[in-house]
Amino acid sequence: MADVKEQAKQQEKDNADRAAAVVGAKAVAESIKKAADAAVEGAEKSAVSSVPGDFLVSGTPGGRFELHAKSGPIFSSSGSVFVNGKPQHTDEWGASYIRGKLDADVQSGEVTVPIDEKTVRRGYLKVA
Repeated sequence: MADVKEQAKQQEKDNADRAAAVVGAKAVAESIKKAADAAVEGAEKSAVSSVPGDFLVSGTPGGRFELHAKSGPIFSSSGSVFVNGKPQHTDEWGASYIRGKLDADVQSGEVTVPIDEKTVRRGYLKVA
């Protein structure tokens, strides 16, 4: 009978140890996730800030393009988008984004969005 009692005590101790290990593993996982999330956030911020200009530009010649403000609303309610001085077709216009279609012969270069007589927002299109 003493042997069964000792086995029961050992089983109880093993169960408590496993429960403690689970709590510890969850705490470690949570800590690692917080550190990873902070690293991703920092990388995203540094990637955006390293792009020249007022907005990010994506698109391909003859295809759709998008302009996205790096922060906050920077565009007027409507207007024109120019790539290397040549106007492009626009479809959607918001305070922090513009969407449209690029000419087929567009090459890498400066993208400008005139806001008023004194203000021009600038970005850069990189064609691969």
